[in-house]
Amino acid sequence: MGRRNLHLLRCKALEYIEESRVVERTIEETRVKAFQNGSTKSEQVNSLSAQKEVIDDRTREILTPYAQVTCQHFSKKMLNMLPRELRDVVYEYLLTPDYVWVGTEYLTNSGPPCENDRDVHFWDLESLFYLWNRAKNNEIIERFLTSDRWGLGLKPHEHISKVRFDLGDSIIHHPGSRVHYLGRRRSEHCLPPNYAATLTAPLKTFLNFEFPDRAHFLIRTHTLGGLQEGCLASDILRETLGTLIADFSTLRTRGQRWLVQWCELPHLEFTSRERDLSTEFCTAAIKKELSLQRTAG
Repeated sequence: MGRRNLHLLRCKALEYIEESRVVERTIEETRVKAFQNGSTKSEQVNSLSAQKEVIDDRTREILTPYAQVTCQHFSKKMLNMLPRELRDVVYEYLLTPDYVWVGTEYLTNSGPPCENDRDVHFWDLESLFYLWNRAKNNEIIERFLTSDRWGLGLKPHEHISKVRFDLGDSIIHHPGSRVHYLGRRRSEHCLPPNYAATLTAPLKTFLNFEFPDRAHFLIRTHTLGGLQEGCLASDILRETLGTLIADFSTLRTRGQRWLVQWCELPHLEFTSRERDLSTEFCTAAIKKELSLQRTAG
């Protein structure tokens, strides 16, 4: 659609909008006069209302093609200017009311990655690669939180209200993870020895930032099947839980809330409302959920 046609559509739409406003004012004046005179002029009001609906319908008919062209152009410019982290937020909102996760859930699926979203036309190859490779994004997130990208004196970590991130999903790139060699007992480690430190490192990075008191953290923890396979050593699990609980307590003392979910145990959650959170409490809850899962299976 050429610029001249767009200009004509815009002018015609403005005419209809102004005409609709005139009719709306007439309706209000008619109602006021009727109230003052103690009479009802419903027929005249109904006629004016019907006239306004026709005008509004014509306005929408004209604005639809105009908006499609202008909004698509504007949206493309905005997406090109936004940092990738915010583009992901836009994509997630457009795709689904819930979060779009291309992580360990997809890697354990039998279907191709992103199968449900294969027809989404606004995913270019670069953005799809970034979304797929999100497990390596800790340093990118840190840079985003601390950078005044727009030159407005605004750093995201000073104003953010909701933070969601994964712990442990980067372990999936470790060559020894979840590999059961011939002759290996199921009780042996299936996660690298540095699992605890690798899992808790991103959370410790976040603790260095000064988030507002209203900030709410949604934290997803991954053990990559180590709990179900029985190959996650109990001492590593205790070490991991102890470190996490200490960091969660730090968040709580700052007045911030959090919800911790376990990716492999969908019904298990720990929240900042639980005052008596301890390593023993979490370990018992994990064992109980595992027992229920095996019974149901």
